[in-house]
Amino acid sequence: MWAATAATARAPGTAYDPALTDRAAAAWIRVYTVGLGSSVDDALLGEIAGRNGATYYKVDQANGLSGIFENI
Repeated sequence: MWAATAATARAPGTAYDPALTDRAAAAWIRVYTVGLGSSVDDALLGEIAGRNGATYYKVDQANGLSGIFENI
C-alpha cells in the first residue's frame, strides 16, 4: 500500500536520519517532501523524496500549497 505523508520542519541542530526514509520505503510508504520559502535544503528534500520514488515540490509562498496536496 502506498501512502503520502507530510513532515514538519526539522528542528535547528538536528540531523536527518536516512534510516527513517528507508523504513518507510520498506513498508511501501512514499514520502513526499515540500519546501516552502527560500530557506530550505532543496538537495536534502529531493534526496528524501527520491529515495522511495516520491516527488519533491518547491513553492515560494503558502498559497501554492493547495495545488501540491491535490497532486499528492
